Amino acid sequence: LSKFFNPSGSSYSYTKNNETNQVQYALSSDGLLEQFAYDGVNPILAQTWAMKPAEEIKSGHTYTIINAKTRNALDCAKNELRAEVHNWSFYKNYVFQKWEVVSTSDGYMNFNVYPGSGNVFRLDIPNGGNVDDLMIFLYNPNTSDAQKYRLQRNSDGTFTILTKCSNFTKCVDGQPGNTTSNANGVKIRQCTYVPGDLGQRWYFYEM
Repeated sequence: LSKFFNPSGSSYSYTKNNETNQVQYALSSDGLLEQFAYDGVNPILAQTWAMKPAEEIKSGHTYTIINAKTRNALDCAKNELRAEVHNWSFYKNYVFQKWEVVSTSDGYMNFNVYPGSGNVFRLDIPNGGNVDDLMIFLYNPNTSDAQKYRLQRNSDGTFTILTKCSNFTKCVDGQPGNTTSNANGVKIRQCTYVPGDLGQRWYFYEM
């Protein structure tokens, strides 16, 4: 079964059905999204899409953002004020895993969740704090440093999301502190930037 899902040896993110524990999606690090159906207990490859990680992030475009360590998506669960942002299994059409990246007039980036809805909320560092372990949430769009980010491209095709409110010494971390878990619900936090830390690196897939 593992060879069926991963014949090339590339890194995969698997999304499973919560009731049956069967794999629904497999997203590879080399740019292939596979959807599976089942004939009883046997997997059948139902559909594939090309989904290569973006090499350049374009203002006004929408992305699903996948953590390099957990292979989970940056997810907000619900589109409301102060909603927590956390790790969650990737789902292709799940709106709360889609982020519109928008350039600011001073050269930084904002992240708006659920583009196209009547309510636009933005990835925000609470009170613009320059401290470790701040839980990141959604807030009303504004021009403060709490909502401004710089994207640093890494040699492995990922990006690090550095926070302006920390003077770019901290970043959006999918595995904060001593966390080592790909479980759904692990909170996304601002933590001190550590070069080479996969929990702080993200793949951007344009949707």
